[in-house]
Amino acid sequence: VSMVFGNVHAVKSASFDLPKGRFLTILGPSGSGKTTLLRMIAGFDRPTGGEIFINGQPVSAVPPHGRAIGMVFQKLALFPHMTAGENVAFPLKMRRHDARRIPEKVERYLDLVRLGGYGNRRINELSGGQQQRVAIARALVFEPDLLLLDEPLAALDRKLREEMQLEFRRIQKELGVTTINVTHDQREALV
Repeated sequence: VSMVFGNVHAVKSASFDLPKGRFLTILGPSGSGKTTLLRMIAGFDRPTGGEIFINGQPVSAVPPHGRAIGMVFQKLALFPHMTAGENVAFPLKMRRHDARRIPEKVERYLDLVRLGGYGNRRINELSGGQQQRVAIARALVFEPDLLLLDEPLAALDRKLREEMQLEFRRIQKELGVTTINVTHDQREALV
């Protein structure tokens, strides 16, 4: 795929295959088109050239909400007026999941990210690492085909960033969700 903004080539003929259940990290400096590539995969930006296939199906004409993609952003985009549990439940409610099963699923995913019992806490009552875990649970709770990570650790301090890198990998292996991570940090990419 390619993406051109005016006469700037943000992404030029990017192409790769990612087998189901694998973890891919795309490494590059700021401004190299990593986020633009993720935005095209997620459906927020339409490629100016090429096609994206997910599970063998072209998705360029499919809107973001029609793609089974979870995304964790650098700025976590959590709802501050909601509790941790309400944030995790949000994608399930938007996708009209059975309301009776939502609490059980939310608790399961909070447990997965090691935040069992934190569901009633407000976002501002959680540490940066705990907020990050809520964002991960929210991105995964509806069992997406693909998880996109857009430099989600950049705002964390070094110790927490290293801890969360291992957490991402543990969760990805446990669930087997296909994951694309972008970063400018070589050390993070190697982990």
